Amino acid sequence: MEEAFNNVRELVRHCHIHDVRKSDGGWELCLLGEGEIPHDFVVRRLHEINFDGHLSGEFINPRWEPHVILSQYSEVLHRYLDELTG
Repeated sequence: MEEAFNNVRELVRHCHIHDVRKSDGGWELCLLGEGEIPHDFVVRRLHEINFDGHLSGEFINPRWEPHVILSQYSEVLHRYLDELTG
């Protein structure tokens, strides 16, 4: 993942996030931080390059109400940022 990020770091203007985990039927969308995508790595690398673009989240699953999803995404992203900035 490090090599892939380094290949595009100068081009990043927008970052789209969501999370997934493997299930019997393939991939299943899940709440941020509960899946297999290393968002802490992504947020850390974006911070290191002084990213000031847009970060958008996607969650398409009728299992949770939008306010639950937005609150959870905000909590997880703030935790990652707090770890970086102290």
